[in-house]
This record gives sequence, C-alpha cells and structure tokens, in this order.
Amino acid sequence: TSKFHDAAYFGEGAKRRDAYTEEEFEIQAVACGLDVDRCVFVECMLGDAVAEASWALERCRSHDSKIGAVVAHAPAPDGGDAVEEFLRRLPGCDAHRKPAGLAGGRVVLLGDPMPHKFACLDPLYGEGLGALHARGLHWEWCCRPESLPAVATQSSRFPDMTFVLDHCGHNAGGDDFKTWSRDVAALADRCPNILCKLGASEEWGLQSEKPGQFIKHAISVFGADRCLYESNFFVGHAAHGLAYDHAARLTYDALAGEQPGCCDDEDAVALVFAGNAKRVYGLGH
Repeated sequence: TSKFHDAAYFGEGAKRRDAYTEEEFEIQAVACGLDVDRCVFVECMLGDAVAEASWALERCRSHDSKIGAVVAHAPAPDGGDAVEEFLRRLPGCDAHRKPAGLAGGRVVLLGDPMPHKFACLDPLYGEGLGALHARGLHWEWCCRPESLPAVATQSSRFPDMTFVLDHCGHNAGGDDFKTWSRDVAALADRCPNILCKLGASEEWGLQSEKPGQFIKHAISVFGADRCLYESNFFVGHAAHGLAYDHAARLTYDALAGEQPGCCDDEDAVALVFAGNAKRVYGLGH
C-alpha cells in the first residue's frame, strides 16, 4: 500500500496514526488548488531503511504514483563500506549501476541524543559521502543551525558533488535570525554545490519571528537557481495542523517580495517550484 509512516515526528501526547497515504497527499494538494506533477520521497527515519527505500523505489516505477525520485536513508555516517552494502541490498542495484529513481541519501543530524555539531566531519562520514558521489548520488543535510559551519566544511571537500540543505538549515533554531542568517550566507558563498530547500518552518521553533524573513534571506544568498520548494508532507499537516499549501504560499510570497501573492518573476517561480527539482532529482527523465 502507498503509506508514509510517521516515525519520530510526533511529540509526546500528539495525535498520530500508523501511516499517511499517498492518496491523502494528492487529495490535500488538490484541495489547496495545487497541481503537483511529480514529487520526491525523502526518507522518514524508519527502522528498516532498505525496506523503506525499496518500497519507495517500487512506487517510482508505478504508473499510478506521483513519486518520481527517492532520497534514501543511506548510512553515509557509517562509512563507504556501509553505503555499498546498503545499495547492494536495493533492487536493481549492482556494482555498475544505481537503482532507477534513486537520487540521493540522507541521515538527519538530529535526534535523541542530539549528534554533536561537528558530527559530519568524522572521517567515516567523508568516506560514506565519497561512496555516494562515486555512484552519482547527492546528499541532503537536515540539521540544527549550529551544524552549518561543519556542513559547509564537509561539503566543500566534495566540490563536484551536489548537496541539498533541507529546512533552510534551521531545525529547532528558534528566533535567532542573526546567527543563522550569517552562517547560512557563509555556507551559500563557500559551497556553490549546495542547494537550499525552502520549507518545514513548523519545525524551526519560532516564537516571535516570522518564517518569511528566513525564506527571503535564503533566496537572497542562494539565488533562485539554488532553491527548492519543499512541502514537508506529511509532517506539516499531521503534526502541526497546517494546510498542504502552507510552505508553498510562504515560498511564493518570499519570491514576490513587497507584493505577497503576486510575483512577477515567473522564471524564479519556475525554478524554485519545478526546474531545480527536475535537475537535482532527475524528475521527468
């Protein structure tokens, strides 16, 4: 069945279910008036990473699914051998090719206990990234703001590899716009091989600050050609009660600048909402 599991996304006492279906995803998008052509399945921290990725890759091959690419829970932090063993267990993968639909990997720099802010600089982590790069796969960073300098350092060691910074690099960052804005600008300048996903503001822990200024700043330092819209389904709706188009509206308004709801830069909108994703994830190929 077409299910997304809620894994570790709900706090104590939060309303949760066993799974959220792909059909629900499409219903929510249509209800908000959004025409989703293709989407990307990003790992959900399930216990069996091979089973999760295999299921998602199977959906990629299905004509009745909008999933066009998969970012798997590939164990780069555990080194190159661990990555190769993970890939070997996926259907359609051998020593010379990657499975059709597999675009990249991610293991979040979050959790309990929280990884050290320099965790991604471990030599094994670098070996794991190198193994993914050799297979033509990219890597996604999902981290707290305090990890941004280390993320920049590690990403700069692989200048020909593509990296994606999820959630604007502001998970649980709170209202400290000053520190985040400085560090994310430094990262964008140092690492032209990093793109930034604009979304998941419900996970930033904002109290008084508005998410729009964070998204606008990300667009200003990365440029529209290095930014991607992210819906954060199912977490935004199921855990925080947000409409599916919440992140889309924030992103569109950030692109519009002084005229929210009316963006004249059609090229920028096309890049952020479609073109960059097609390029990075191979959607439509």
